[in-house]
Amino acid sequence: MKKFKTIFSSILYILLFLCINFGSIIVFSLIFRLTTNLDINSQDYVTFLAQFLSKNKIYIVLLSTIILISIILKTFKKNKININLSLKKECINYSIMGFSISLILNILIYDLGLQRNTGFRIEPIMGIFATAVVGPILEELIFRGIIYNNLKKSFSIKSALLILSLMFAVYHFNFVQGLYAFLFSIIITYYYEKTDNFLIPIFIHIVGNLTISLVYPYLLQLDSIYIQLVLILLIIVNTINVVLLNKK
Repeated sequence: MKKFKTIFSSILYILLFLCINFGSIIVFSLIFRLTTNLDINSQDYVTFLAQFLSKNKIYIVLLSTIILISIILKTFKKNKININLSLKKECINYSIMGFSISLILNILIYDLGLQRNTGFRIEPIMGIFATAVVGPILEELIFRGIIYNNLKKSFSIKSALLILSLMFAVYHFNFVQGLYAFLFSIIITYYYEKTDNFLIPIFIHIVGNLTISLVYPYLLQLDSIYIQLVLILLIIVNTINVVLLNKK
């Protein structure tokens, strides 16, 4: 019964997160509606609304963050989440880990034919900041900060890790993104558990998203086999470094 309640409460957190995100989008959609003379039934309205929402992505994400912040702070205080600000040498290691992991997972998914190269369009700086920085921080606060720590109270670490990663995958509502999210979540949750520092998954997540936004599209033009070998080597070397750092 306790396990069921824990899973149910975790799902409620995700639904709350989605509802708040959707509510923030509705708020900005209403702002657009009130500031335009376009016919709501026209194709131009849909096109310009999409552009408006994309342009204001950072503010939509920040609005969601502001609404959720009281819940997040209360839960963090209750769970006594550990945040170690003295990363120093670890910053380089985890930057390379985030870079390597995100690239190799995306390239493998691309090699399996599950992802197409649809071209590369450079997003505005604020859009990238929302997607690759603010978004990951908010997701980490909800998924690994709140949900994962709640799951560990009722499940073993391995079970909690797998359940969380499955939830994180379903949350993306897309098979390809969900597959990537599932694998990525397993890895960064593992490092969170090994380091007991909540900044680690945030750091890897941000670097990973920045890599996908700024680097990955260019690498699709190259021979992915050689890239994968280099990335695997980087992951092995940095995993050894991380283990050694955590033993000190």
